[in-house]
Amino acid sequence: MKIFVWQCAGDLTTSWHSGGGLVIVAESLEQARDMMKQNISGTKKDYDNPVWSRMKKKAPPLTEEPLFEASLRGKHEAQLMVFPNAGCC
Repeated sequence: MKIFVWQCAGDLTTSWHSGGGLVIVAESLEQARDMMKQNISGTKKDYDNPVWSRMKKKAPPLTEEPLFEASLRGKHEAQLMVFPNAGCC
């Protein structure tokens, strides 16, 4: 598995500010982009996490290259984490 980090991924939630970030653990960059598409389109429901309840259904596609990418040791499950900048919201 690999970890992919995007800084200032922007406009993913209704309370997003430009300083937020996105972290995805996946087998490949292609899988990471697919996971993001699934979450935006609403095919994955994870409303136990308050960030997901604010995910925009029409957020821009994740086309830019990640700021950071690294291989992980050990066993890890694929997961996606959004870190909105606290800003004012």
